[in-house]
Amino acid sequence: CGTGRLVAALPPSSWSTYVGIDLSPSALARARARGIPATVFREADFQNELPDENFDLILALESLTT
Repeated sequence: CGTGRLVAALPPSSWSTYVGIDLSPSALARARARGIPATVFREADFQNELPDENFDLILALESLTT
């Protein structure tokens, strides 16, 4: 999710709920500060802690895997 740059660029009609996941508390704080409706930002490692919800689309941006 990073700083929420992607969700800020998407038309609001593109999602019903946007869930952003990032390891960085400072990036999440910047994303939350954007005040975008219908968004949830969580601090987690998506490689090890996937949410239990179902998703229509998953994007991995600015992510490095080993």
